[in-house]
Amino acid sequence: MRRVALVVGTLTMMMLAGCGDATAPTHSVDGTWRGVIGDQSITLSLTMHSDQTVTGTGIDSSASAGVKMFPVRGTVAGPTVVLVFDPVALTSGFSGKFMNDQTLTGSVDFPSVTGDLHLVRQPGRPQI
Repeated sequence: MRRVALVVGTLTMMMLAGCGDATAPTHSVDGTWRGVIGDQSITLSLTMHSDQTVTGTGIDSSASAGVKMFPVRGTVAGPTVVLVFDPVALTSGFSGKFMNDQTLTGSVDFPSVTGDLHLVRQPGRPQI
C-alpha cells in the first residue's frame, strides 16, 4: 500500500510542478545527502532546477547486497520533497519534508527495505 501511495504522491507532485501551481520551495535540495536505514546507507547527489524538478544520482550501500548506483528524479514544492529512484524498482523512492535547510525526513521505499529515513546534507561539493 505504501508503494501505491508513493507513486500517486509522486505523480501528483510532478503534475503540480508541470502546471506551475506548486508553491515555492522552502529550501534547495542541491548537494549531497546521506542517511541510513537498516544495514543500508543511502547517499544522494541532487540538483534542483528552476522549474522545481530534481535530478541526480544515488548510491545504495548495504552489507548484504553491496553497492548499487541509480538515477534520481523528482520535485520540490514548499517543504515537500518527492524523489523517484529509477531503475531500482518502478515504485522505489523517497517522500518527505524539510525539517530545516540541512535535514530531510520522510519515508523511503526500496525493494528490500521500507521505512523512515532521515537525510542530512553533507558539507562541501557533491561527492557522486
